[in-house]
Amino acid sequence: MKKSQRELPKSVREPLSAFADIRGGVLILGLDGTRGFAATGVHDALKLSNDLAPLCSTDMEPALRPLIRVRDFEDVKLVGAEVPELDPAQRP
Repeated sequence: MKKSQRELPKSVREPLSAFADIRGGVLILGLDGTRGFAATGVHDALKLSNDLAPLCSTDMEPALRPLIRVRDFEDVKLVGAEVPELDPAQRP
């Protein structure tokens, strides 16, 4: 879970990579972990989802192909990325 209001957090690569290296996982932008995972939402969900896709596919090695969705939750928008586990042959 990552708090993200207007842009992708700089640390977003770390959980994406970790999820891919283990059993997969879900990254959710718009939750504040310091406030009990309160739904704070994101400012521009479409922009964040459009920024996240190329980060995963072209800026990470090996490339990731998460399923990225925008969801309404508690009157705010969240961006979720379902990251599949990488095939062991693709791992560095």
